[in-house]
Amino acid sequence: MSDPRHLADSNMPIHTLLEQQSARIETLEMRVTYQEDWLEKLDTRLLEQQRLIEQLQQGQRLLLQRLQEEHDSQGGEYDWHTLDERPPHY
Repeated sequence: MSDPRHLADSNMPIHTLLEQQSARIETLEMRVTYQEDWLEKLDTRLLEQQRLIEQLQQGQRLLLQRLQEEHDSQGGEYDWHTLDERPPHY
């Protein structure tokens, strides 16, 4: 690291150097712990979203199936274009 605070001073007592290194290691350990916690939360949220997407896809498939069944029950004669037309009272 190029930060001069992290460079060893030859006149600095060894216990001071050890304290500095210990503080740096502790800081790094805290950052890793925070990142691990954040990744676990992110993974949990991702799984929740995946389940929701699967539920929505299943609902969409069910609705499409029901729509197709309704269409088939009418002999396939229903004009789907009338859904886009304005009602006569407009």
